[in-house]
Amino acid sequence: MQEQIISFEIAILAKEKGFNTEFASYYNILGELLNDIDFPSLHPTKPKYWYSAPTQSLLQKWLREEYNISISVITHYPNIQNYAVYKTIDPFVEFTSKNRIIGTYEEALEKGLHEALLLI
Repeated sequence: MQEQIISFEIAILAKEKGFNTEFASYYNILGELLNDIDFPSLHPTKPKYWYSAPTQSLLQKWLREEYNISISVITHYPNIQNYAVYKTIDPFVEFTSKNRIIGTYEEALEKGLHEALLLI
């Protein structure tokens, strides 16, 4: 697995769902990925229309810790992945699974993050 920044669309949805963690990378309103290095002192506080751009695994951890939502990516062959989203509500588990052929692990995880955010 290669650490990957979430997409602009997922960043918008995550912010709508309450993800407000400070991170070194942000998307601006135009969907351009910016780093603190790009604007070290220009914006000491991030404008409200900027969206945090964490790695997929950091957003996945936030979903697990804040909402008891887990995402699993299952590899069948080198380029075939499925993903499953689980939401734990004691003592039951809601289960959403998507059985689609998705090229890479990161692409499957991105789809799973989208499904998980929609459960909130």
